[in-house]
Amino acid sequence: MKLYISHSHNPYYNLAVEEYLFRNEEGEVFMLWQNDRTAVVGKNQNIYTELNLEKVKAGGIKIARRITGGGAVYHDLGNLNYSYIGTAAMAGDNSFLRFSEPIISALASLGVSVVLSGRNDLTVDGRKISGAAEHTEAGRTLHHGTLLFDSDLSMLSECLSVDREKLSSKGISSVSSRVTNIKPYLPKINGVAELISAIAKEISEKHGATLHPLPSCPEISKLEEKYSSEGWLYPKRRLVSEYTRSYKRRFSFGSVEILLSLSGEEIVSADISGDFFEGENFSLLKDAFLGEISELKSRIEHLDLDGYIIGMRAGDLLELFELC
Repeated sequence: MKLYISHSHNPYYNLAVEEYLFRNEEGEVFMLWQNDRTAVVGKNQNIYTELNLEKVKAGGIKIARRITGGGAVYHDLGNLNYSYIGTAAMAGDNSFLRFSEPIISALASLGVSVVLSGRNDLTVDGRKISGAAEHTEAGRTLHHGTLLFDSDLSMLSECLSVDREKLSSKGISSVSSRVTNIKPYLPKINGVAELISAIAKEISEKHGATLHPLPSCPEISKLEEKYSSEGWLYPKRRLVSEYTRSYKRRFSFGSVEILLSLSGEEIVSADISGDFFEGENFSLLKDAFLGEISELKSRIEHLDLDGYIIGMRAGDLLELFELC
């Protein structure tokens, strides 16, 4: 395993390096990094509904979009991010548990008992300290997550516009009541720098990881340009009002919103957003909806939906479209 530690706090650079390692390294990779104040949305999320843009812009907070699915998160220098890259095959049936193991183990060595809760959260005493996301492509999986050490939780709560249905599904009333920092659980760790050193030491000893300098190449510069571009941050989407029908629901695997545009009785275009995790065939899903609306149920029943949205079954999509 190769271990990388980024000393940059630029979100666009860090995401660029991460993607470069994901696409170019062949073995296992573990990376520790921090972003200065940044609101980061999942690949398929709508920035206008997921973030409190007025608060974000007034506070000079950067906005970033990652290549993984999942929900919006807030980064600052009280938060530590980790990335674990490996083969999709090594993950087994529960990739989130497998790829979270180094962090769970490292925190356990420091005396903190961490539990994987729900689909992608790490919790301590029932409160979230980390949210993770994944992307799988060409047999490789990128797993990354946050780790709240001494983050500004009030700013986190103010920047993120979390769906009330998502909060109620977890039996809580607000973002702030759901999350906590781990600093109180680590009295011997004085700051994130010491936490980085402690985790790096555990990763090296338990997984045989060796520390390497971050690569520097034109490809990373191009990726950094992508991540900071308006086209990546604000992908062109038609207004909801321009679509004929709108469907939205929260499932155990995430929220899904599908917009359909009809010409007569034919579906001619579709848009999909949400905090779900993509399957490797996700880019083909929109086209699967196109055609006569009377035949939509039949088309859905013949789809292997887990290959498009991880965890989704035909019955879920039929329920969303009210075709059950």
